[in-house]
Amino acid sequence: MSRTEANGVCPHCQAYTGPVGTPCIRAACAEGPYHCIPVDWYDATRAYSARKSRPIDPRVGRMVDKYLLCANLGEGGMGSVYVAIQKPLFREVALKLIADVELTKHAVGRFEREARAISLLDHPNIVKIYDYGVTQLERKMPFMVLEYLRHGRTLRKAIGSLRTGEAVDAAVVLRIFQQVLNALGAAHAVGIIHRDVKPENIMVLAVHGDPSFVKVLDFGLARLESDETNFEGEDITAGRLVGTPYYMAPEQIPTRKNASVTLDGRADLYAVAVMLYEILTGTRPFEAPDPLGVLARKMDPEMDPLALPVAQNLTKVQRNFLGKGLARDPEQRFASAAEMSQALEQALNPTTRVVGLVVLGSDDDSDRVVAPGSDPAIPTPTHPEAPTPETRTPAPTETVPPSTPATDARTSQSVPRPLEPPREALPFPSPGLEIDLPEVSTAPWARPPVAVPTPVAPTRPASPAPAAPTAPRSRPEPPRSPPPGAGTRSTPDVWKWVLGVGALAAVLVLIPVGLSWWRLDRVQQELSTLSQQLTHQGHFVGVASPRLRPDSGGYLVLPEGAGPGTAEPIRDPWSTPYRVELDVRRGTYLLRSWGPDRDAGVCRERDEGGDDLCRELGPP
Repeated sequence: MSRTEANGVCPHCQAYTGPVGTPCIRAACAEGPYHCIPVDWYDATRAYSARKSRPIDPRVGRMVDKYLLCANLGEGGMGSVYVAIQKPLFREVALKLIADVELTKHAVGRFEREARAISLLDHPNIVKIYDYGVTQLERKMPFMVLEYLRHGRTLRKAIGSLRTGEAVDAAVVLRIFQQVLNALGAAHAVGIIHRDVKPENIMVLAVHGDPSFVKVLDFGLARLESDETNFEGEDITAGRLVGTPYYMAPEQIPTRKNASVTLDGRADLYAVAVMLYEILTGTRPFEAPDPLGVLARKMDPEMDPLALPVAQNLTKVQRNFLGKGLARDPEQRFASAAEMSQALEQALNPTTRVVGLVVLGSDDDSDRVVAPGSDPAIPTPTHPEAPTPETRTPAPTETVPPSTPATDARTSQSVPRPLEPPREALPFPSPGLEIDLPEVSTAPWARPPVAVPTPVAPTRPASPAPAAPTAPRSRPEPPRSPPPGAGTRSTPDVWKWVLGVGALAAVLVLIPVGLSWWRLDRVQQELSTLSQQLTHQGHFVGVASPRLRPDSGGYLVLPEGAGPGTAEPIRDPWSTPYRVELDVRRGTYLLRSWGPDRDAGVCRERDEGGDDLCRELGPP
C-alpha cells in the first residue's frame, strides 16, 4: 500500500479514521478543521501527551498551507516546532511556527532574517530550509519549513550515549566538533554569526557511511556582519540579551561597555570552547544557580575557569586550547573556525580522557515526542484512557467488523475506510435547558380522591309543628380578604427583600474590588519608586548593588540604606518580596511583583492575561 493510501486517525476526536490528510467530518472537528494524521505519529503524540499528563496539542491535525501538522517536537524562544507532512509529496519536514510573539514589524523582520540567513547557507552540516510564509490559525503566524532530522539527537544526548563507564571516545568527539566548526566556518565566510551555539542546537544523526553526522540548526538569532549579502531588515534592538547565558560570549552581555562592540564569528567560537570545557571536565566553566550569576561570573575579571579543581587534570595542550578559546577579549581567541579546528585536533588525541556534557533533566525523552522507529530501545507507552482506532467505542448506529488477532485493523485494509456520517443532533430538550412542569404521578395512591354521592333514605313527611318565632333576617357579609402574609407577599415587602439582597451583594463585591484596586495602585507606585532608585541614566545599577540580596527567584530588593544581610526585603501588599530578575528573552532586567497568587507568572504589562506586575530596569 502506498503512503498516500495509508490510514490515519483524527487527533482531535481520536475516533474518526481515514486516509492521511482527509478532513474529519465530525461537527466538533470540522470547525478546526482537523485532518487525519498517520497512525504512527498519532500513537507517538498520544504517548507523549500521556507522559506529560496533558491533552494532545490542539494544533496537531491542522493544515498550515500545504503542510499537515503531525506532532509537536518542542518549544523555542519564538514558538513551536512541529513535524509535518508536505502534500502532495508526503515528505516529512520540520515546521517552525512563530506563535509566541505578536506579529509586529520587528517580529516579522527577525523571522525573515532567520529564513534568509539559512537560505544563504549551502553546507551539508547546516540544516536546510525548504519554504516559509504566513498562515492563519488562531491568528496570523509566520512559519518556516526546514529539513526534518527524524533520527537526530541533540549533542548532549548523543555524547551521553557514547559514554563507556566514566569516559567518552575522544575520536568521536573530535569528529563531531570538526563538523560543527566546518558549519560555523561556512556561515562566517558569508558574514553570518549564529549567536546561540549550544548543545541543543547541534544534532547528531547516523547516515550511510557516518554514524556521527552533524547538523547545526536554529539560526533564529543569526546576524550578518556586513551587507555583502544584500540582506535587508533591522537587527534586534540594542541592549537586548541575545543567546543562552551559559554559552554566550562576554561581549554578547548587554552592558554599556559592550554597546559599541561589533560581534563577529569569534563569539560562536567562544561557545564551542565552553562546550569543549564541559566535555573535558564534566562541569560548566561558569556554573551558577541562575542566569544572573552566570553572567556575573563571566564579567568578573578574577574568575578563571582553568583554576577550578576540575581543570587540574587537563594536559598542557588542552589548557592552552581552552585558555585561548575562553579568552574574554575576542582579539585573544582563535581568529577563525579553521584555526580552532586544527588546534582541537592536537588537544583531542586518541588517549584523551573525555568525561562528557553535563546531563540536564530537560534532555530526557519525556520532554519531546519520540519519532516512530527512531529509537527501538525506548518503548512507546500508551495512554490507557485514550481510545485508539482499534478500541474506540462505536456509535449506536455503527457496526465494527470483527478482526483477527494477528491482523492490525489500521494497516490491513487495502481500501480506506469509508467516511462516517456525522452524529445526529440531540433531541429537544437539550442538556442545560430546564422546563418547569407540575409534578404529576399516575400511581393509584397518589391520585386525588373522587367525591362519591351518598344515597339518602326516603323519609315520611312529618306533621307540621307549631312555628317558632323567627329572628329578623340580616344582610349577607361580604367575603373577607386574607390577612397580610397568609397568601402572596405584598409588593412593598418584595421590594424590601430585593433591595436587601442587592445591597448585601454589592457590599460583598465592591469591597474586594476596591481592595484589589488599592493594592494594584500601591504596587504601581512602589514599582515606579523602586525602578527610579535601581536605574541610572536608563541602565540597571547591577546585581552588586547593596539594595539587592540573592534569592532563588532572583534578587530581593532591600530598603534604602539597609545593612547587608540583616534587613528584611520590601514586600508588596500581598506580603511577597519585590524581586529583580533577568528576562533572558528580552535581554533586560525586570522589577517584579508576583501578584495576588504569590507565584511567578507572566507580566501583565506584556500579556493582558498575566497577573504579575513588572517594570523594566534596562540592561546593566
